[in-house]
Amino acid sequence: MATFATLSTELQDIIIADLALKDLCHLSRTCKANRALTLPLIYRAITLSWSKKNESQANAAVTLLVNILENPFLASLVEQLHFLTDGSFSIRTRLGSADMIPDTSLELRKQKQEDIPEAALYQALERLDRLNLSAWKEEVRSGGLDASIAVLILCCPKLKVLEIGVDLLVGNTLLPRAFRHLLSGKEPSSLERIHLAGDMGEWCIAPQEFKLDMALSLPCFYLPAIQELKLCLSDLTFANDETRGEHVEEPWLMVAPLPTEPPSALHLNRLHLVHSLARPAILTAILSNTPNLCHLDYEFDAWGEGKDPILDASELARAITCVRTTLKHLRIRITPFLDRDRQILENLPAVWTSGALGSFATFHALRYLEVTPVILYGQIYWEENEPPLGSMLPASLETLCLTDDLQSVCVNNTWWGLTGNSFYKMVEHLIVRDRANAVPKLKELVMDVPDSLGFDDDAWRPAHTDELRKRCEIQGLRCTVSEQYP
Repeated sequence: MATFATLSTELQDIIIADLALKDLCHLSRTCKANRALTLPLIYRAITLSWSKKNESQANAAVTLLVNILENPFLASLVEQLHFLTDGSFSIRTRLGSADMIPDTSLELRKQKQEDIPEAALYQALERLDRLNLSAWKEEVRSGGLDASIAVLILCCPKLKVLEIGVDLLVGNTLLPRAFRHLLSGKEPSSLERIHLAGDMGEWCIAPQEFKLDMALSLPCFYLPAIQELKLCLSDLTFANDETRGEHVEEPWLMVAPLPTEPPSALHLNRLHLVHSLARPAILTAILSNTPNLCHLDYEFDAWGEGKDPILDASELARAITCVRTTLKHLRIRITPFLDRDRQILENLPAVWTSGALGSFATFHALRYLEVTPVILYGQIYWEENEPPLGSMLPASLETLCLTDDLQSVCVNNTWWGLTGNSFYKMVEHLIVRDRANAVPKLKELVMDVPDSLGFDDDAWRPAHTDELRKRCEIQGLRCTVSEQYP
């Protein structure tokens, strides 16, 4: 141990990673020199993982909590907490059943936890400002992984990074309370990066049943030091009756009783909305309060049926315009609801999208754009007299990714008439005619071509791919084409 500091960083990390949680309390009782050398490295970043195949760490969070309660100085050493799951704890019945994914379907969180020292717990909670001692004391003492994680978050004053897997989020009522307490405390939270999603596993197969309380995610925008958020936002719907819902455009009401005004997320520069059901109106309310956002990933799960469009691309354009001057990276993915076999369900919506994103020419900071032509142009028949692709892109763009999101759905239902030939002409026009003037900084072109893009003579062919690659090579562009042929 005396020569530990002389080892390489890589070897130190290997040794630290090999130490189990049961070793932590023993190390905390060793000599002062060893504690000063080793404990900061161990507690700086702590990762606990659970899966259905390996539940050996069922009590790991409680073990960690007990160590911190008995040795309060350890809490100030923790900078990162990662509670990871693989999405395998969801108890699923057959597709289409009424209780496909119950809110309380997580066996892991029902297991009885180890006993927590009552005196140490009370002292720790007492140090937390404005906390309802009796309520929290009973919650934690009665056991449950949710309570252990929530108290750990509250007890670590220098915590900067927090990651929690989806299996630990669904139906979690203590985590929103913990976040709201962070907003009400005298000392500002030091949290800079929060990921509340992780590996979605089977949860993403049924997004309409994926019930994450909006009160879980929205308080994160109020944290004063927050720089990066990865969240799964459900759609804000208040049910009026059994058949209808009213879509609410003011999400900050869900953070009540604190605070009373929308956030001012001045330091937030990266936002990743994964498997989101939140429609553009919600996104507008969020982006209008993120004035310095540089990186936006918007993954929208298109779920619904009937005559109304699932997504209004024009509203989405208005939302993104809120960060037009600062946005450098924009990624938009639209995923239709899929069943277990990854097949489109029979009861499709009459119209998937309406409107169009339109031009990004005024997004002068944008370097990376990933989007499907279906929402860029709208569900129209693209012809050569339509606005050239180059005219819709900013001069600062370096990487363009054209995805096949919704193309197979729309083309098969004749809602959007883009064929292989017209798609080729669109991209060829960009490379040969518009690249020098419209997008002079363009370095890379990536395209996903679905197998249903056109029929017979109008379909996308290997010759199209070869020709585009040649033209890109002549222009000095990196070109990647992912195609699927019938």
